[in-house]
Amino acid sequence: MTNLLFENVEDLSLVAVRESEQSVSYLQLREKIAKRAAGIRKHLGVDAKIAVYLPRSINQMVSMLAIFEAGLTYVPIDVDVAQERVEYIINKADCESIITTQELYNSLDENIKQTTSFLDTVLIDSEGVLENEENNKINNDTDAYIIFTSGTTGNPKGVRISYANLTNLIKSSYKYFQSGRKHETILLNSLSFDFSIWEILIALSSGDSINILDDYVRLDQKKLIEVISEKKIDSLAITPSYMSALINVMDMYKIDIKNIISRIILGAEKVGTRLISDIFEHCGPEVEIYNAYGPTEVTVCSFIKKIRADEMDRYNRLKSVPIGSPFQDVKAMVIKMNDNEAETKGELILYGEAVSDRGYIGASEEENKKFGEIDGERAYHTGDIVSIDNDEYVFIERNDSQCKINGFRVELDEIRNLILSYPMVSDAYVTTYSVSDFTTVIIAFVVGKSGYSEKDLREICESKLNKYMRPNYYVKAKEFPRTNNGKLDVARLIETFKGNYLNPKEMRGNNETFNEIVTEILGIEKIDLNKSFFELGGGSLNEY
Repeated sequence: MTNLLFENVEDLSLVAVRESEQSVSYLQLREKIAKRAAGIRKHLGVDAKIAVYLPRSINQMVSMLAIFEAGLTYVPIDVDVAQERVEYIINKADCESIITTQELYNSLDENIKQTTSFLDTVLIDSEGVLENEENNKINNDTDAYIIFTSGTTGNPKGVRISYANLTNLIKSSYKYFQSGRKHETILLNSLSFDFSIWEILIALSSGDSINILDDYVRLDQKKLIEVISEKKIDSLAITPSYMSALINVMDMYKIDIKNIISRIILGAEKVGTRLISDIFEHCGPEVEIYNAYGPTEVTVCSFIKKIRADEMDRYNRLKSVPIGSPFQDVKAMVIKMNDNEAETKGELILYGEAVSDRGYIGASEEENKKFGEIDGERAYHTGDIVSIDNDEYVFIERNDSQCKINGFRVELDEIRNLILSYPMVSDAYVTTYSVSDFTTVIIAFVVGKSGYSEKDLREICESKLNKYMRPNYYVKAKEFPRTNNGKLDVARLIETFKGNYLNPKEMRGNNETFNEIVTEILGIEKIDLNKSFFELGGGSLNEY
């Protein structure tokens, strides 16, 4: 596998990865991978699944690549996830061994320890003997990795990606991104997130240098921007929401990084036109921006779009940036959701070599119904609604993301886009929350700039939106919380809302009887007396 990954790296003396004061060249990295792969083979048999439960580090990266080199199955687990989830993943994936620290291993449930052996990296490295790589035969049908994603049942689903899928991804990524230029990049994304696997493969297949930062730097936008400036980091693979947060901090602290970053790969979330304008403004007109789209079930990336400054009028017309054209030789089909839809709008079905050969591990027949066949090739129903514009695909929404308020269909993106048009708002997230069986409210979370006025924003929404589409609550935040993947932490936002607006201890004084009546009607626990009955979520259905 390393033969394929490094075959286009001409100078093996180049730095492959840096962590703190430690630097590892491509030659040294190859040797580390080969020794660890040989040591792993001495302990485990064919088709073994290995959980890697380590903090982000060179050690973690070597473990992942060594498992690939050994032709076994990599199961990443982030050290920050809840213990119950760690144990669920190990059991569900049927991991035979776990590469971790002694401290983390000791924290696991005794039942896990009885069924899963502990692999110490120091020991397996010392036991590894460099082998002739031609003897390392990898079965393309074997799972290369299993990534656990959120599931509709409440438990995460393990997506199985084969070595055939992984090989196709490496080849396609090098072919698309090769430029002859060597980049400095940062490993930004969570290790249990398939976007992190892809960003590593893109960098190493092209001879780039990966910088691994401590989490207190990686997750602190100001510190991260300072590192980008100081170390001349010129390539980022990043979620749109985290990129937006970085731009907010650049504005807040007047940090100039123009002409430092030359390439930005945006992935895992919908890309808005406002963000693209901000990137060109802050990074310079020459920066290359890519919109990468793809479900985990279709090996990380299945569509990609190189974004152009001269197409901004088109993006504004679409109110979105297209996801572009198929990547990895993926084929696509759009199926209309109803007879009223245009032929070019509907659910996106993907098929071809990039689609997971194996589906979900231990999944029910119902869960695996998302997979099928088209023209003899493996197919996946994404659940994403897209349209086609100028032969490019445009992501619109999830087919299950629409909501209804008192029977009216509400497009939350429409509300968010209007809020973002207010110059004093730098970021926004709009969602709904059911406060009772009868009452659903719309909440607008906003990151306001200096001069932000809720009153002004309310007036804009009142002038542009139907009554049933107007947010009931406007929750201002200094910045939005992020998950380890860099995505918006929606759960924490909701907890903030509940803590500030659904707090029964706040109900005091002469208004208590009034509060009791209205809160019972609306199903909420606290009233903002500055808001009307309708702004709090009331309507004609509540009045009787």
